[in-house]
Amino acid sequence: MHQKLSQKFNMKMNKHKSSQNLINRIFKNRYSKINEIFNDPAKTIPLPRKCGIINVIFSDRAFPTPARESSFVEEQEWLSKQAETRRKTGFVVENLRPEEQDPQWLKDKGDDFFKVGNYLAAISAYTYGIKINDKMVALYMNRSAAHYALGNYYRCIDDCSKVLELMEPKCESNRMSRVKCHARRGAALCKLSAPQHGIPELEAALKLDPNNNSIRYDLYATKQYFNIKE
Repeated sequence: MHQKLSQKFNMKMNKHKSSQNLINRIFKNRYSKINEIFNDPAKTIPLPRKCGIINVIFSDRAFPTPARESSFVEEQEWLSKQAETRRKTGFVVENLRPEEQDPQWLKDKGDDFFKVGNYLAAISAYTYGIKINDKMVALYMNRSAAHYALGNYYRCIDDCSKVLELMEPKCESNRMSRVKCHARRGAALCKLSAPQHGIPELEAALKLDPNNNSIRYDLYATKQYFNIKE
């Protein structure tokens, strides 16, 4: 009897050990796969991406806003109107031959327009010349005169300021150009009812060219008009 119980107990224990070994093997296999992540990171963490260059070509846009924020129909209508306006002025960039896309040629073309009173076309020619050479003083100088003739006084002032900025160093060879710029900027400021700024410009012009009676008269007339005492 005792022997039978002993055999039965041993059989249960063996069965229990077998089950325990199976559980151990299951858990060991299961977690060993997880532990491998930490044991050998090179097998699971991807290598850094290689450097490269991606070429992106953007569609041409005449407007600063993205296409999704604009209306194609209205934009094309606006561009067509602008092109028609340029044609009416007599100066169309698209019609220029390659040899005509020269800043000196454009300056001379603008001068021709200016002489016949076509100030809009003159401005277009000067502006296109500036796009080609933004350091050419004569283009800004003559464009400022065209702006003044049209009453675009703020733009006239901007161009005169640009000319004075480019005329460095100040010397005898550019003195008369500086006289014109100071006088024109002063006149534009007075036209904008800012004599406190315009009169000093006229005085600066007269100081550079003391014998210029035209500027002297303009200075006197301006002070009289704005009732400014000496």
